[in-house]
Amino acid sequence: MDITTQEEAIYAIKDREDFSKKIFDDFRGNREVVLAAIKEDGWNIFSSEFDVLEHKDIVIEAIKRDHNIVQALNLELRNNKEIMLVALDKTSNNYKYIGDELKDDKDILLIAVKNQPSIFELANTDIRENVNFILTALKEIEHHTDKRKLIEKSSKKIQELCGSYDCDPTKAIESFLFAEKLQNELSQKTEQKQTKRIKI
Repeated sequence: MDITTQEEAIYAIKDREDFSKKIFDDFRGNREVVLAAIKEDGWNIFSSEFDVLEHKDIVIEAIKRDHNIVQALNLELRNNKEIMLVALDKTSNNYKYIGDELKDDKDILLIAVKNQPSIFELANTDIRENVNFILTALKEIEHHTDKRKLIEKSSKKIQELCGSYDCDPTKAIESFLFAEKLQNELSQKTEQKQTKRIKI
């Protein structure tokens, strides 16, 4: 079987012809043919001649077709926020393949824990102690059971703050932050009074 035109190549791909076959060699750099191949099988991106680092939109299309290709991407692509947001939208399990530069990116992590709270244990210690981030995440999570899963993967300090299983962790953290705010305001007023006395 010989393929001489773009149209013939696309038709063959839609007819389930294997894109890795030699008959497609002349079209591995053809954008339309490659996109057609990816729509059939995301892994076909690795049979193309495109530099995936320069064609991130093609990588994204491949992930939309099969999110499992994330594990085969190089580190630079796994550190690309746009690409990994698409991957995480498919499944939070892709967080385990994410590059270190994005591990604690709050947008990335928020999507991951919203869909799968237990993923939070893979985040670095600092973010698992970040009360404000955890409160934001809790507000994105619908069910109480999932909220508690997030708390279980948080730092020991957060777990103690949120108390027993029956306790509403969102309200517990909001109360803590409110009390902390009042304490800070009181401290500032006390410092201002002391400063005035010194000047007098």
